[in-house]
Amino acid sequence: MIDGKYSLSNLMGIGGSSRVYSCVDINDNEEYAVKVIRKDKGYTDQVCTRLVEMEANTMVHLGEHPNLVNFVDANKSHCVYKKMNSMNNPNKKEYVTVAEEINYLVLEKCENGALSKYVKTTGLFDELTTRFLFAQLCGAVNFMHSQEYVHLDIKLDNILLDKYFNIKLADLGIALCSRGTTHLLAHKRGTAKYMAPEVANCDSKRPYNVYPADIYSLGVCLHLMLFGTYPIADSDSEMSTDEENDGSPKLKQDSSPRLDSSSCLIAAYLSEDCLDLLERMLSQDPSMRPTIEEIENHPWMSQEFPEQIGEIVYSELNERCNHIKSLVADSSPSFSIDLD
Repeated sequence: MIDGKYSLSNLMGIGGSSRVYSCVDINDNEEYAVKVIRKDKGYTDQVCTRLVEMEANTMVHLGEHPNLVNFVDANKSHCVYKKMNSMNNPNKKEYVTVAEEINYLVLEKCENGALSKYVKTTGLFDELTTRFLFAQLCGAVNFMHSQEYVHLDIKLDNILLDKYFNIKLADLGIALCSRGTTHLLAHKRGTAKYMAPEVANCDSKRPYNVYPADIYSLGVCLHLMLFGTYPIADSDSEMSTDEENDGSPKLKQDSSPRLDSSSCLIAAYLSEDCLDLLERMLSQDPSMRPTIEEIENHPWMSQEFPEQIGEIVYSELNERCNHIKSLVADSSPSFSIDLD
């Protein structure tokens, strides 16, 4: 129980700095997700408070959008919960009541999980479904960019699905307001496999523009949805680790993505407009990438959808969701794409 108001239940997911639980507001019986800063990371109380404040402030300033996870509440409070005690007898399940101070955010619950789960477990999407989902994602990013905010960690793990399988962009913990700035950063933010090359290679002498960096990450998401793989750099520009930059991948900025043999087969079934947009978004030259407005106005994105597209996509994702649940239920071996 948190604040005598939110009753926690099952663990929904674990991130780099937090755990997310399902919870119920006991006053109105509404279900939410509560994001709790992880104690096992050794963060100081000040850091824990700052992490919650930064994300809460960003979400409040942005306001609501149909494709952004909605903010509900945030606080620092005492949490009372039961914890397994194996000190006396490791073979016997005993629980003790624990009370500790936590920092938390209460957010809209997206019960159908992350998009990464669907791609990894049930495979890539066809072009029509991809375009429909990607249009929703771009709507959320445009909403942020239009208010001079950048996400800086766009990835399939942070793209959630609500109960109707609508896209909900989440995890604004490292989002940045660029208002009144040069839009340049000199330190890395985000997840390695989604980083633009200029982000991976940045330093004080080579800062990067944050907006094209978001676009590149969007392009990686689009590539994963269409091909089930990350973009591949040319062989003379392979990623390598560098001890001086915390082991993050470094990629020469003059390299360009290419398709492996299996991806080439898939590409043969994709439209020219689709491939054109993907290539532009993944350009190694940030100045050549389209803005989010240009993406939404691209010929591939501006095509009309079939009248029943909502029902079509819902049916497909619901079928995939049920398949994933069945795999979890019987724990049988299954098809899987490596997104790790």
